[in-house]
Amino acid sequence: MQKIQIAILGSGSGTNAQSIIEYSYDEACGYSVGLIVASKPGIGIISVANVHSIPVYVLDGIPENRVLEITRQLQLHSVKVIVLAGYLLLLEKETIGAVKGNVLNVHPALLPKYGGVGMYGNRVHEAVLANGDQVTGVTVHLVDEEYDKGPIVEQDSVIIPEGITVEGLRELVLKIEHKVYPRSIDKFVKTRFSFGSIVR
Repeated sequence: MQKIQIAILGSGSGTNAQSIIEYSYDEACGYSVGLIVASKPGIGIISVANVHSIPVYVLDGIPENRVLEITRQLQLHSVKVIVLAGYLLLLEKETIGAVKGNVLNVHPALLPKYGGVGMYGNRVHEAVLANGDQVTGVTVHLVDEEYDKGPIVEQDSVIIPEGITVEGLRELVLKIEHKVYPRSIDKFVKTRFSFGSIVR
């Protein structure tokens, strides 16, 4: 089975990238991480790329150059799918088009609740707790030109423990992300690129 090359775009520590890469080492996995794009220098995802000997490209931060830079790197590494892992920049339509719309993101809540502009990181968990929700979770969705508005691919939920802090909730949800996101990427790749019905 020839694995589909994916690119991870990230802006943070790289814990989701780490879980995605580790999952890809299974022979039954349909994808391989061929490129990591970091939104700025000095962030953890760069170290993750280096540890795993994955090509990494660091953006220069100039918006008008960003599309050309990313597109060139995607072509250079034969990338068919982009996955966002804490990538805080809005993805331009040209970049989405470069992989024919095959772009996935994970959001730390059960969309459509707690999504949209400014809803990332602890802001999401603060809103969940402030609203008194008893259940939260993660959503893997396709990416379009609006934050958190693309079609949902998969969701998984968890009961919120009584008295949990924002930081505690963040850690709880992140553990779910680390399990759900790589699996969702694998299923998406196999379905989109006709691998058949082999899923884990």
